[in-house]
Amino acid sequence: MSHIRSNALTAPLEIETAARAVVAGISSISEVQAVGVDISGDDVSVYTFVDHEDDALYDCIYAKEQRIIHDFDSLHFDFNVIACGANVPAGLPTPVLYYW
Repeated sequence: MSHIRSNALTAPLEIETAARAVVAGISSISEVQAVGVDISGDDVSVYTFVDHEDDALYDCIYAKEQRIIHDFDSLHFDFNVIACGANVPAGLPTPVLYYW
């Protein structure tokens, strides 16, 4: 399931491509519950939701994040990993792209 919202009427192609790469890369990790991407100009904030804190899981997520930074070096990323238990919390930042 995905919910797509952006604070720009049309985000540049590179940013849209980066957002989709973020989601594809990070959501491929089975322990990830959801990924949110908030686009504001050249700034891309990423929210990765996991069930629990785990160093090995975080290392795997960080490796994906480093690859994304390398692949899209003209953009500015702010990555956030949130351990939220069984449920993704209500009241998430908007506008944002969310993928489950």
